[in-house]
Amino acid sequence: MNIQRYIYYILPILVMIVTTAVGQQKKLLKAEYEFEQKNYTKAEKLFSKALLSAGIDEKPDLLMKIAECNENMNQYEKAIEYYEQYVILSKNPAYDPVFHLGTLYLKTAQITKAKAQFENLLLQKPDNKELGRMLASCDFARNELQKTDLPAIINQEAINSEQSEFGLAWLNDYLVFASKRLGTDFSSIHGRTNQGFSNMYMAALDPMYNLYSYPVELKGEANSQYNDGTFAFDKNTNTAFFTQCKKVPERCQIYKGKYENEEIIDVSVLSFSNKENNFAHPSISADGQTLYFVSDMPGGFGGEDIWKANITSSGALENIQNLGDKINTEKDEMFPYIYENNILFFSSEGHVGMGGLDIFYSEIDQGVFSKPTNLGAPINSTSDDFSILLHQDGVGGMFCSNRENEEKSDDIFSFSHNLFSSNLTGTVNDSLKLTPVSQAKISYKTNSETEQIVSSDSQGKFVLPMASHPNCGATHKIVVEKSGYRTKTIDVACNYEDELIVLLSGGLHNNTLIGTVRDRNTDKPLDKALLVVTSVKGFQDTVYSTPEGIWRSENISPNDYYNVRASKPGYLSESKNILLSEEIAPGIISANNGIDTDFRLYPIELKKEFRIDNIYYEFDKSTLTDDSKIELGNLVNILTENPSITIQVNSHTDARGSDSYNQRLSDERGKSVVTFLIHQGIANDRLFSKGFGESALVVKNAKTDEEHQLNRRTTFEILGTAYNAEIINEGLEKEKVLADKYKNQNTSVSNHLKIDKPQSTKITGKYGVQVHATSKPVDVDIEMKQIADLIEKYGLKTVRINNMYKYQLGPVGDRDDANQLKKVLGERGYGDCFLIVMEQ
Repeated sequence: MNIQRYIYYILPILVMIVTTAVGQQKKLLKAEYEFEQKNYTKAEKLFSKALLSAGIDEKPDLLMKIAECNENMNQYEKAIEYYEQYVILSKNPAYDPVFHLGTLYLKTAQITKAKAQFENLLLQKPDNKELGRMLASCDFARNELQKTDLPAIINQEAINSEQSEFGLAWLNDYLVFASKRLGTDFSSIHGRTNQGFSNMYMAALDPMYNLYSYPVELKGEANSQYNDGTFAFDKNTNTAFFTQCKKVPERCQIYKGKYENEEIIDVSVLSFSNKENNFAHPSISADGQTLYFVSDMPGGFGGEDIWKANITSSGALENIQNLGDKINTEKDEMFPYIYENNILFFSSEGHVGMGGLDIFYSEIDQGVFSKPTNLGAPINSTSDDFSILLHQDGVGGMFCSNRENEEKSDDIFSFSHNLFSSNLTGTVNDSLKLTPVSQAKISYKTNSETEQIVSSDSQGKFVLPMASHPNCGATHKIVVEKSGYRTKTIDVACNYEDELIVLLSGGLHNNTLIGTVRDRNTDKPLDKALLVVTSVKGFQDTVYSTPEGIWRSENISPNDYYNVRASKPGYLSESKNILLSEEIAPGIISANNGIDTDFRLYPIELKKEFRIDNIYYEFDKSTLTDDSKIELGNLVNILTENPSITIQVNSHTDARGSDSYNQRLSDERGKSVVTFLIHQGIANDRLFSKGFGESALVVKNAKTDEEHQLNRRTTFEILGTAYNAEIINEGLEKEKVLADKYKNQNTSVSNHLKIDKPQSTKITGKYGVQVHATSKPVDVDIEMKQIADLIEKYGLKTVRINNMYKYQLGPVGDRDDANQLKKVLGERGYGDCFLIVMEQ
């Protein structure tokens, strides 16, 4: 073949190749442009055309781009398909697309696949915190999806369209929301979402049918030709706040206007807005003094953050603050909703969740936000869940989600349960026969007003619906009545979750335990001491002492064995066992008729000696008499009830005899008491002893036997709360100085007993709360189920030091945060809990 003929044949082929390559390059450039402009619908079509003629080496990148377009349009199943093809064809898949594939698996409830992706990535990046969060999210989602008997969630089909609805708010009695439905004056397709531009609508609730009317556009200047929503309304000033987004530049800003004659007028952009950053999702506190909003302006933690600003009496905005890293993350936080003035709801994809956006809430106490709590199922799902709105009475509400539809467009859903309360369930039994009591009348009262009345069934069971107790700031009581039985009244918290066991006593017996609680040092009555009364047959009662120190527990039945435990912050807890015979006469049971129901609590004070009465030894020996051992049983009880304290037993002699003899005798007697306590099961590393001989006489120059007896005494001194970083009583010295304080003292019991001194503790880090300490490990799920929500919220750390197991909640935050948690724990029956300093 000559050269001319060769050129004749090959030239068209070369031209076709070059033309195809140029065409392919144009498609890619156009696709990249549309992608950068967030016109994902057009970009996806262009990348797909380019894929048809792409070479094997080009296909992985194109597959990844098509997957990203579909992911940004919430077309998760299609995105997963293309990401999977990318992973198969790519020789070395990049981290980001594999991570995105894992998140999409989670969003579509393919939890096992999602977890496998994140675990494989974790092998490459073992220190990656984001992968750890996603693995925790997989576990959380699986647990939530396994829950049964969840409250109903209802799709509000009457106001939903095939496009997205979002941004819920109240405008007086109207529901306001944004919708991307077509059919308005400004209808056009948004390239990013393939839906219409959003406008704000309003709908009224028809109380007869409990349905919303067909929505109409919000009148006035709030809607524009581009995206509008979300909305907030301050009824104190008739001021509306809302978001408007412009096309060029593509930024969102918050505007405000007046609501007059059912339309929005006098619209103006907020003063802090600028063209460089986005501002959106306004929400107003109930008092109208604080605006919460979302922005990507500098000073945040990444992505969209939640901020707040004070609203002055003139309507100006000042003191703009980021809500901090307890709320905000490196991901997006959005759709803040402030309920009343003290609960912040928001959506986030940066905390542990179920996949996509989840709804969280944080309680606000004096400006401090609690650790966010995930609302879990059924409010949250593996899809995007956001924009929650509670009904005016706080019971039930609405939220938005893209669950349950193929288009993954956002719909409005409603719920009717109380987010902060669960059903109260219980059983009514006969206190003597322990058989079910049917048809008992159970009344639930809030601030003495009856909210709900139900009856027990044939098995004694009853259920009080959560809607009957929405107000956690009120006083709640359950009153149980049945003919032939005495009425039983029980104080109960609105968030009480355990099953109540109610024991009704028959009318033949009318016993009441009455006693007093006093300070052992001053003999002053103690107000608000907690008394927990339980019995072998299941009786349970919780009462508090009056300002006169008097406590009483009613409906006490005979022929039962009772335990009464008294506690108060700042005092050592004590308990008493009371056996009531079947023959006991109806009436008052107290110290007046020979039953020990009085408590004299030891205050927790350092450098304070407490005398142990009636401690005697054999003459000229350190051997305890039998009567003394009985008296020391009270000290054993105190140490058992307060497993976190460390004490020193001090022994004193009178001045008769030589100094050296008295010193030796007091040393041996102190050791003898400690040895007895150890034999009763008290850990030896909680016990110290010291003999003072005659060096600390109470009565100097004693002459009578009575005066010598006052000098011959055994006392104990509280060194501190064992291994705790801080003594309970504020203002006292830190326990870290104890080692130096006692290092020169004789603290060994005997040569064969090993006594370890408390180690000094450097006070750093954040605060937590020690809930419990014991010499034996406990089953947390059973023993601490009444604080399971707090354990889930803050985490529970178990620390073993020598023979003690310490259960610590946290870290919580600063000292004020921890004190607030301590108060909550006290209300839940953990009156002996105390603050600790924890590692980060």
